Amino acid sequence: SDRPKTFGDLPPNQDAFLDGGKSLAYRLKVNSQGLRMNHDVKFPKTKQHVFMMGDSQFYSPFLDNEFIASAILEKKFPNAEFMNSGMICLSVDDYLSLFDEKAKFAEPDLVIMETNGGDITDLFFTNRNHYSRNHSANIPTPLEEKFYKENLAK
Repeated sequence: SDRPKTFGDLPPNQDAFLDGGKSLAYRLKVNSQGLRMNHDVKFPKTKQHVFMMGDSQFYSPFLDNEFIASAILEKKFPNAEFMNSGMICLSVDDYLSLFDEKAKFAEPDLVIMETNGGDITDLFFTNRNHYSRNHSANIPTPLEEKFYKENLAK
């Protein structure tokens, strides 16, 4: 009864064709649990649960659902359910809050977290103010403020 309705942050029950501004149309399907999947995760679980957290590399813009990593892995390993919570522009602090608030209730046996070099720059206060999943204001540290004023606010 304490399980949240969603495990990911994508708006549930989407089925849309998008192009992301690059004229590369793709079909985005999101299940009722806010995950980029064509089906809902069932409970009690009957398969190993693999929870995938990451940004654009897991979200995979410009690819239909059947061509993204989680769907390919699910075909290769039919005894596992690959739950794709990927969203564009998330960072390490977002993955932690997503896990604490939602993902742990999906009963994962394994969590795969994808990171890249952008996750470091995404932690800068200006980027957190634009992209943070909790949409709260991020106040710069004194060092960030100094760097911003000297290098970016021109």
